[in-house]
Amino acid sequence: MARRVFVFCMLGLVKTIGHLFFSFDKKTTDGQETDWNSVKVIAWINHTSLFDLFLICVFPYKFLWLASKDCMTPIAEKTVKRPILGLLFRNLTSKKTFVSQKRDDSWSQFLGSIDNSSIVALFPEGRMKRKNGLDKQGRKLSIRGGIADILQKKSEGKMLIIYSGGMHHIQAPGEKWPKLFQTIHVRLESIDIFEYKNSLKLKKPFGPNGDLIEAKSSMISKDLDTESLKAEFFKTEVIKDLTERRSKNLSLMEASF
Repeated sequence: MARRVFVFCMLGLVKTIGHLFFSFDKKTTDGQETDWNSVKVIAWINHTSLFDLFLICVFPYKFLWLASKDCMTPIAEKTVKRPILGLLFRNLTSKKTFVSQKRDDSWSQFLGSIDNSSIVALFPEGRMKRKNGLDKQGRKLSIRGGIADILQKKSEGKMLIIYSGGMHHIQAPGEKWPKLFQTIHVRLESIDIFEYKNSLKLKKPFGPNGDLIEAKSSMISKDLDTESLKAEFFKTEVIKDLTERRSKNLSLMEASF
């Protein structure tokens, strides 16, 4: 309980500081109130800055209390090793969920720790967008398959997609000082996980189609068993769907600024 109270205080502190220095333009995509009690997966879309941390401000305190007990997020080891930010990120969840960027079993261990009560939050793109629209290595920011792995572990509740209008006007990667008293634009989309998974699985006949092969390139083999192919197909459809949702909603947001 002591750990939970401490994490709640840390989350509340971030929320308080965020509201002191920034204003928030927050809307839902369907105009309906978010059912916070049902949220089991949180996908933060359009990762542009470490200041994305202040997207926590869109959560009500009641949800922060729930999250202080059950929320887990895959945090890169290089992030937690940062002297100040690492300390902060390590104390925003009760469950330690560090993952390596190497090909090891840390991701499998993370997935294995997810249960029915878990609230899983992550940046599906896995990387941060620079001002040129690319990541640090000059690659286009794209949705990765980890979000599909997490959805496979969940059978009920809501997936909350949080579309960020971007934080480069506050602090872009590489800039030393932030610009305070700016407006942070956010759109929330709530999706029933069970219905979402079924809609993708029934979208078209199952098979190792061109989309699947293109997404996985040489990693795809006709020797894969049926269950593995189904998992890869589902992952491809999740990536495609979230990419389309990202493009649509970010375009609508930019048009409204």
